[in-house]
Order: sequence, then structure tokens, then C-alpha cells
Amino acid sequence: MYGGSERLMQSIYKNGYILDEFDITFSYSYFKDYKDGLMRDCKNEVMRAKFQPLYLLTNGDIFNKINLRLSNKWLRRMFKIPLHLLEHTGIYALYNSIYLFIFLLKSKPEIVHINNGGYPAASACNLLAIVLNFYPSTRVVYQVNNKAVVKVGFLDRLKDKWIENSVDLFFTHSKQNREALIQRGFNGQTVKTISSYFNETTLERKLSVNEITKNRFTLSMVGFLSHRKGQLYLLHALTQIKKRNHPIIENIQVNLVGDGEERFTLMKYIDEYSLDDIVTLWGERSDYIHFIQECDIYMMTSVEGEDLPLVLLSAMQSKRCIIASDFAGISDLLTHHYDAFLVKPDLETIASEMADAIVYLYEHSEVRKTLSENVEHTFNEKLGEEKYARSLIEMYTT
Repeated sequence: MYGGSERLMQSIYKNGYILDEFDITFSYSYFKDYKDGLMRDCKNEVMRAKFQPLYLLTNGDIFNKINLRLSNKWLRRMFKIPLHLLEHTGIYALYNSIYLFIFLLKSKPEIVHINNGGYPAASACNLLAIVLNFYPSTRVVYQVNNKAVVKVGFLDRLKDKWIENSVDLFFTHSKQNREALIQRGFNGQTVKTISSYFNETTLERKLSVNEITKNRFTLSMVGFLSHRKGQLYLLHALTQIKKRNHPIIENIQVNLVGDGEERFTLMKYIDEYSLDDIVTLWGERSDYIHFIQECDIYMMTSVEGEDLPLVLLSAMQSKRCIIASDFAGISDLLTHHYDAFLVKPDLETIASEMADAIVYLYEHSEVRKTLSENVEHTFNEKLGEEKYARSLIEMYTT
């Protein structure tokens, strides 16, 4: 998929401070949705970086399409099993290793920056790191954008050693996820934490403000529809508010923007609890930024596996009042009751905490205004294109 982790790379290949220092080639595992998203993000811009698709064998894009098209989990598994078995024969790894070896041999990069959505996450990213053992003079920086899986077996530990041998520095955007990488076994001296940065440049508008807000108090949530992103718990919160008979329920519009395997579960819940008059599933949209800019409250209430989400940075830059989960990079960046309203990512309590927060902020417009003003100040003070570039340049060259 072409999501936040992938789009975050704009902060490098569009970053003038980095481009003044380096010639950049942005290489990516090719599939149509990725290329379309990339071209959309670069539309009408003069790009100084080069772009190089890599034609690798992976199941990720196919599995994502299966998840989006089939609601029955057993049917999903039936279609995935043959591809899983094919991958486990080692054919993918053999082909991709040879492909990447030749690619590196021809391109002769001095620095390789690997961008992975988590760890171990994308196998192609890890295979690239392993192949780079054949190029010891190449400096390797490995970016991990979501929480690393700590529990590992013998083969995973072996792969980690090969990867660690070629990687000069790992970095992430939260102290919590740095600790997760260390707990997995990586040397703490080679794992860094830096502030993130993102500037939304794709600003096409397809909907009017009224179509987004319906002239109601509006909550927006943008992201891949999955359990860890917490959309279902937001629906639980709405159900609780509805049971309280609070007047907000007659004047609220909730926009869920994105697609993913949880879509069928969310549709079922919305129908079962009669939330269809206040909740809209918009699907994946290239104009998602306007759902952030036009909302009264932006919801960033993931329950696990986050680092510092790209859409949170967009919400901060858009001066939105934010309700967010109190963990990972979110906790490092935001302060409860100063620039955001933070809730604990506890599966037993997060829905009720969200319900309380939504009602409280609905009733106290002056608090929303203060949080919005302060979050803009936090963004400007702690984040920035030049600051992000200097952090990366230091890792590239030190």
C-alpha cells in the first residue's frame, strides 16, 4: 500500500536542505497503487530527485487487495495460502537477492537509507539490508516507522545479526520504539531517535466544506482501517455517547477516511448500532487533508504499533484540536491538556475515555481553541524541515 510511512519519504526527496548536499535516487518496490500515489504527490512539482522502481517479488500488494475485497476471513486465508507457500520455498528471496545485488552493483550508492513501516515488517527492506553486507563501504541508515516486534525466534535473531552487521544506524521517531528495537537485541549505541517532519503538498479539493462537515460538529480520523488504528473503539465511544442521550449525538459528523481489512467490521458495527446517520466511511481519498483541516476535532486514537503518525503531523500543522493516544512518539511530542487531549491506549477503557473527551471538548469551545493554538506552537517549536534535514545529514555523514 501507499500510506503514511511511504509518503513520509517526501520529507527527504523534497527537502531542499538535503538535496543541496546529496544527489538522491528514490527507489521503491513497484506496484501500480504505489506509483499512482507517488506521481500524485509529485504532480505539478519540479523534482530534483530521481525515481527508480524496483520490480521485486512480494505478496504485500496482493494480500492487501485480498483483504479489501473479501469480507470472509476463511476465504481470505484460502487465497493467501498458495502465495504464502510459494514465498516460503525461497523463490522470492532468491530472485530479490539477485535483483538487489545487481541494482546496487550498477547504481553504486555511497549511502542507502532504508524506510520500513515497522520491524521486521517488509521482508524486501530486510533483504536489502542483508544484501548490503556485500557492499561494506556503503553507509546504511535504517528507518523504522512503527513499533518493532520484540519477541523473536532463532532464525529471526540470525537475520537480525546479518542486518545489524550491514546497518550503521537505526532510527525511529519515539523513545518507546527505540527501546523496542534495543529489547529485540540491537545495540543501543546504533539506535537513535529523531524528531519527524512532514509538509503536506497535495492540496487538491474534491468536496466542499459542507459536504465534509454537513454543518455539524465534526470529528475526522484518517488512516488504514485496521484494529491497531482504533477506528472500532471510536465507534464504541459514539455508542456510549448515544446511550447517554447527550445532545451532541444530534449534531455530530464523524468522517473515517481510508481503507483496509477492518472496513467490513466497521460497516457491520455501524449498521448494527444505527450509526449510519452520523458516521461516513469515505474510503481512500487523495484529498484527505481537507477532512483534517475542516474538522473540529482530529482523532488519532491508535491502540498499538505506532511511532509518530504522518497524519498527526498534518493535524498539528493544520492547527486542529486533537484527541490522541498517550503512547510512543505521540507522548514524546504532545502534552495532555496543553496541546492535545490524550487518552490511554487501554482496550478496556479507551472507548469511555474518548467519549468523555469528545463530550468535554464539545462543551468547552475555549479549551478547543487553546489546544489548537498550542499545538501549532509545538509544531513550529519542535519540528521543521531544516531541523529534520540536519538530523538526517548528521546520520548520513557521521
